[in-house]
Amino acid sequence: MRTYVIAGLIVFAVLLPGRLAGQVPVLTEGPIHVELSGRVQTQFNTSSADSTFSTFEHRRVRLAAGLTIDDWIEGRIDANFAHGFRLEDAWMNLGFHPAFQVQVGQFKKPFSRVELISSSAIFPIERGLRIRGLQPISEHHLLLDEQGYLGRELGAQIHGVAGVFRYWLGAFNGTGPNLRDENDAKSFAGRLVLKLFEAPFEIGGAASQREFAVVDSLGVEETESGLAVELDMQYGGFRDPGLGLLVEVMHAKNFVVDDPMRGAQGILNWFQPLGDGRLQGIEPLFRASYGDASTQFEGNSGLLLTPGLNVYFQGRNRLMLNWDYFMPELDVIDPEHAIRAQLQLYF
Repeated sequence: MRTYVIAGLIVFAVLLPGRLAGQVPVLTEGPIHVELSGRVQTQFNTSSADSTFSTFEHRRVRLAAGLTIDDWIEGRIDANFAHGFRLEDAWMNLGFHPAFQVQVGQFKKPFSRVELISSSAIFPIERGLRIRGLQPISEHHLLLDEQGYLGRELGAQIHGVAGVFRYWLGAFNGTGPNLRDENDAKSFAGRLVLKLFEAPFEIGGAASQREFAVVDSLGVEETESGLAVELDMQYGGFRDPGLGLLVEVMHAKNFVVDDPMRGAQGILNWFQPLGDGRLQGIEPLFRASYGDASTQFEGNSGLLLTPGLNVYFQGRNRLMLNWDYFMPELDVIDPEHAIRAQLQLYF
């Protein structure tokens, strides 16, 4: 039933009479403004850890309908059709004042700069470790994702801009995307960002506290809780000429082994504009991402290295090339690697 509702809303947004603004169909009728956006990311990748050495896949196929009413009421529905249907975003935002807005529905928790950057604008192809056939293992973003500290969930948050500060503070189910809560405890996440000078330079910090229900060996339901904190900074942004740098560090509880875990990721890139022709920019990059699943014991860490190159066309349409090379701390586990090429259509 949800599939038909989402598909119907998207078709409705496309078929409504309107005008074309760039590549985006738009309806403007009095105070109501509706637009359609989407992306297709088709990827070719190899894997040294999988017997199926190479494959093509649709990494993401997304269509979204956005709505603005009277410049202060916003809404968005975003569906992903890659690997089966999945609802991504479904939220409403009430912009009472730039310093105080209320968002309700499903959206990303305000935690991790790496996670909060759109998949259409991230510099490497993947946010973290994703090598086919490689069992879950230590890496900064992978650890946070597997423990449920980041990503989309149902909930509500307040957020806004006050001078050089931006803030977000929300409560969520803590059970993952598209799921009801399973106990009487909520999970919380908050983020504060400071923009320095006129240059594209920001520093931020965030915390994500998660509570969820678990059933022990005797069948008794208990509540598991844990906290993750992170600090980050970013210089430069998407298609900003010259040097770009993003750094994020984290410390959190690992629910699986009941130990503290830690990690860090750094991305260095250089965007060189090439004019307004068909080929508009080129961007070499390098990413290093470290994760340690347990600070109490040795042998649980790993390092992911990713050199890459992005070739830009119009807007966010681009060709991306990456080589992911993962080195585990233990010598008894072999390093694994993957080569990726991804073509992104964005409108």
